[in-house]
Amino acid sequence: MNTRFNLVLPSVDFEHSEEIFEQVKTEVLRLEKVFSRFDSEAELYRFNQSSEKDIITVSGDLSKALRICKDYSEKTDGYFNPSYSGEIDLGGIGKGYALEEVRKILLDYALSRAFVSFGESSIYGLGSHPHGNCWEVAVCNPFRKDESLDNFKLLNSSLSVSGFSVLQNGVSGYHIVDPKTGRLAQNNMLVCVLSDSSIKSEVISTAVYASSGKWLPGKDLFPSIKTAVIELNGNGEIIRKHYV
Repeated sequence: MNTRFNLVLPSVDFEHSEEIFEQVKTEVLRLEKVFSRFDSEAELYRFNQSSEKDIITVSGDLSKALRICKDYSEKTDGYFNPSYSGEIDLGGIGKGYALEEVRKILLDYALSRAFVSFGESSIYGLGSHPHGNCWEVAVCNPFRKDESLDNFKLLNSSLSVSGFSVLQNGVSGYHIVDPKTGRLAQNNMLVCVLSDSSIKSEVISTAVYASSGKWLPGKDLFPSIKTAVIELNGNGEIIRKHYV
């Protein structure tokens, strides 16, 4: 996953928070050893290096993730497709999957409030902020970090933001591939998806961005999610903002 991880545990004493954090850290690092395609010791790396003739036994986590990917590939008209390049790349589901597992740990400790963030792009809010009725999250403008483009209220829900970055020289940086073309989806768009599932949020935000907005989640398949698509020009000004 190769990103920063933040965990906020309000109203938990230091001793217990340390214990919880260590469990969460252990689980996240364990999943990294399952889903990384760059770490030569990771299960997915070895899976990608195997040939069609090899008989491979995969773990429950990898098997489950692959089944989820197949299901969502069909539901997104192929715009979520981790196998487009001949190798499996679980970058579009790994953080969401890990957040689901972290959530289970938090609930095992009977916690009622927590805030979890993977790289500020995949976020889960358990319960509400101690001084509010939700966890309010601002989506920042990649061109101007002190400017908010939208706000989302998390209450036992997850937010995923897929999009682009602005490099130090002011040039836009892209990393999500359109699986239909095999090329980077190069658009100044942020896709924000709020739902009750971290996996669902991450997968759908990835698919909408990869499609450059040509595919949007229908209410027939995804009745409970909220999607915001924010399009910017080269100066960071909003061209269009619409909700699904």
